[in-house]
Amino acid sequence: MLKPLMLYASGSEAGARIVNVDRNIQYAVGSQGHRLAFAVMGSGPPLVHLEHPLLSHAQLALDHPQARAHYERLAERRTVVRVDWAGCGLSDRGVVDFSLRATLEDLTAVVERAGIGPFDIVAGGARGTATAIAFAATKPDRVHRMFLRSPNAGPDRSSLSRKLFTMMAAEDWVLYTETLAHRMSGQSLVWCREVAAYMRSCMEQADYLAEGIASFEFDASPYLPQVTCPTLVVRRVQADFLGYEQVSRATAALPSARFSTVSQTVSNPFWGDAVPLARLIEEFFDAPEEPLDSLPALRHKLHPAGTDNRGDRLSEREVEVLRLVAAGQTNAEIAGVLVISPHTVGRHVSNIFDKLGSTHRADAAAWAVRNGFAE
Repeated sequence: MLKPLMLYASGSEAGARIVNVDRNIQYAVGSQGHRLAFAVMGSGPPLVHLEHPLLSHAQLALDHPQARAHYERLAERRTVVRVDWAGCGLSDRGVVDFSLRATLEDLTAVVERAGIGPFDIVAGGARGTATAIAFAATKPDRVHRMFLRSPNAGPDRSSLSRKLFTMMAAEDWVLYTETLAHRMSGQSLVWCREVAAYMRSCMEQADYLAEGIASFEFDASPYLPQVTCPTLVVRRVQADFLGYEQVSRATAALPSARFSTVSQTVSNPFWGDAVPLARLIEEFFDAPEEPLDSLPALRHKLHPAGTDNRGDRLSEREVEVLRLVAAGQTNAEIAGVLVISPHTVGRHVSNIFDKLGSTHRADAAAWAVRNGFAE
């Protein structure tokens, strides 16, 4: 259980922002003449960090214990550039254009102002991942590698998604952010209220509504085949905003990408244990240049398997199923989590038994626990 942050007012936001703390914050001029804030920390090869808009605050993010540990770990050997999107954090509010084109121009303005050469990218959220993909596709000489959390293959034009989003976010801003914090993190109500207050410091309600509607139209799919840099795509094994198929389609369209699932505790710098997430990012960015079709090598980084290499035989989907089997879930429950049929789950379980030499679920679960494939 995470401790409450106790940093932001959970009621009125008046006076909640912490000021007069030097984070080496700088500004660029965006596509609409607005100021874009970004913070620079550390030294070494440059890394541009693009966070979800409701978690993007160049100043206050470092007052969050998990996020601070994550960024400081990355900054030990890298120059980390944390970007506040237009309408977020210390960047100007009340921006009109939140389109992908405008966001791409804003990112270009920030990296030009920062004066950095070829860099790595860590991105999360629809805005972050779509912009990272578009930037890497249109400026391939500027991006070395990318680490993407749950990118989408295309726009979300579901009328139900839009209706629910507009209804909740517009009607009760406090309740919406608290619900979102719980949905994203799975933490306690007290903890989520603190994170929700931080979210409301990152964005005003009107900006978020405008940005959210625009993000439904974000379509990075034309850019995906043009990305040439090595890319690691991760999605948490627990239920996520984007389904497995959406994320895997995006990964499949990226010519030099790997895909893997991670536990919730290493899926975001703002909750769970942030150091393993930073370590995973470092291992990917520091790895020698090599063909990106060796999924077992990546899996060993995510789930150390000792000297037992039977895990190398498992597909990515089978790893997901095995982890849920080890958690005690039935085939029907696993089908609900992974959004596949119980029949398909049964086929994966049978394949897992064959590859591990197991005769029943308890045997496979015990193997998963011994070899680091369980939560």
